[in-house]
Amino acid sequence: NETCSEEHAKNVRRLILAGFAALDVQEKLPQPDVEDPAFSLSSGNLFGLRSLKIIGDVKLACGDHESIADFVAVAPRVEGQYNWRARGHSPQSGVLRVGGEDGTFTGRLRHVRGTLRSVSLDFSHFRSVFVKVDGVSSFSVPGHKIITLGSRAFNKAVRKTTRDLVSPAFKKAVQASQ
Repeated sequence: NETCSEEHAKNVRRLILAGFAALDVQEKLPQPDVEDPAFSLSSGNLFGLRSLKIIGDVKLACGDHESIADFVAVAPRVEGQYNWRARGHSPQSGVLRVGGEDGTFTGRLRHVRGTLRSVSLDFSHFRSVFVKVDGVSSFSVPGHKIITLGSRAFNKAVRKTTRDLVSPAFKKAVQASQ
């Protein structure tokens, strides 16, 4: 590994910052329904991925013809909201909110011979999570099942939305900033 020039390091950081500043992601991101034998989640929406910001230093590694920049971004609060409905003889329903504080995302930019080749952003974890369910006690068996189903759906939604929507939008914003 060679040392990256100070100019290259500044340009890479500028690209990353410009990419986040120009990130074109809706605040409200619709999510698919989730079916379970006992419950269903519908009208799901994900909020908060629009507020991603880079934190810390960019770790830059340079070679003869390639440079790789690794960085970390944080979304202060990401939340999913779903309508839930129980199946069976006495269908109950309510609203489920699942969220995470300080969502950490890892990113990477790769340059080959001075040309941006790839940009990626992946969800890593939340510092803390919360779940709120109405219409049933969270301490009951149905409440526990709804919370488990909702937590899985939320984590899957954050990962999938980051991969399929946010990462490509970030790549587009970075490319437009060159």
